[in-house]
Amino acid sequence: MKKVLLFATILLLVLNGKSQEVFSTFLPNSPYFEGHNIPNPEFQVDHILWNWWKIEQSTTGHEYRYFIQQKSDFVYLPNGKISIINDYELDNANDWKPSARYFFDYDDNNRLKSCRMEEKNDNGWQYRWEYDYSYDEQDHLIYMLEDIYVFGQDDHTQLEFLYSYNDEGLLVDEIWRLINTNQIYYQWKYTYDNGLLSSKCEQYYGYNWSLETYTYENGRLSSSLLQMYNNSSSWYDHGRSFYEYDETGTITTITRQIMDTVWINYDRNTRTYLEDGTLVQDYFEVWQNNEWVAKRACDYIIDDFGNCVDAQWKVYFNNDWVSSQNNYGTSAFFNHAQSCVSSELRDIHITYTHLGINENTWPVSIYPNPGKNTINIRANTPISNIEFYDQTGRRVFIIESPNDNINISNWPSGLYFWKANSDDYTTITGKWVKE
Repeated sequence: MKKVLLFATILLLVLNGKSQEVFSTFLPNSPYFEGHNIPNPEFQVDHILWNWWKIEQSTTGHEYRYFIQQKSDFVYLPNGKISIINDYELDNANDWKPSARYFFDYDDNNRLKSCRMEEKNDNGWQYRWEYDYSYDEQDHLIYMLEDIYVFGQDDHTQLEFLYSYNDEGLLVDEIWRLINTNQIYYQWKYTYDNGLLSSKCEQYYGYNWSLETYTYENGRLSSSLLQMYNNSSSWYDHGRSFYEYDETGTITTITRQIMDTVWINYDRNTRTYLEDGTLVQDYFEVWQNNEWVAKRACDYIIDDFGNCVDAQWKVYFNNDWVSSQNNYGTSAFFNHAQSCVSSELRDIHITYTHLGINENTWPVSIYPNPGKNTINIRANTPISNIEFYDQTGRRVFIIESPNDNINISNWPSGLYFWKANSDDYTTITGKWVKE
């Protein structure tokens, strides 16, 4: 599991262009996967230290806890692209031992072309998997090939992922297919209304599985409805989510409900931000005995440069908050377990390297920030366009010719994440607030 999560981190770090949107569904909840905490462009990630607490408990009361400490070291090419990531795990002798390594290759347009992972075992370094990527002329990711080696079987499993887009560059079809059988086992179809995602239909081996529809108010996502497909060939309500915003348009609360003859509350995520929109806490509650009960929280520690350097999990146990570094508190998750369950807590510490860039030499700047009626965009390098995304990850605006006095008076207020695409296919990211 930890290798999958680490690979999700890698994808977010190295994939350029709209291909990041394709993978946003798979990214777990941590500061490095949250769009809110985009690293300061003056810095690049040097090391990530991962603390993993895995807990399993059955109805018999037996609880098994595992602690794994892992670190990842990043090696960069001269152009700033990631070249190699080396993974290490702490062994019983408290020594760091190599566990995995990732190699990245890029095409002539600086887009990720392949990623290969090797794992260390008693026989030395062994090939584990490789991903190969293809893009269209608009830099959309359109094809991905996954080759996985099955240990002990001298066999490879190959999967292919196909992505299709509409004329506006929005993802409309996603297919996962087994190459050896040419069988589609997952497919998603996306529909839009005025550029806003209106539905997502999931099929499993050709059969309808789930349908999620989205409702907006003033251009902001206000609610979503999840329906499942039953044996009677009809859709039934399964879950729904509601989104609340503060006066700046930033999401502050996500409440989920499930259908059990009637709609009942399930869980709630409350987010806390700094004034500049940087996420500093995720707070989670569950609905028990007709009231909200604290479950867990994650504090994101931000340095003076706006970089998230730590994600510190804690759980609510015996009317008190207990750090995830103390295993005593973890059993609070499973006091009412009906079967064997497991969970993982991931404290993360990130170390950055300063690149020696000052604000006056940043490649792109957008001002004023916050802005109300017009903005100015200045770039020290040729920029083909700048894309603006809302907090749900949807691209909502694109400026093809960045310049001064751009009218944004009709944009909804709130926090936006922008991505500037340069003529040499590199990207620069940042945050901006509309008053």
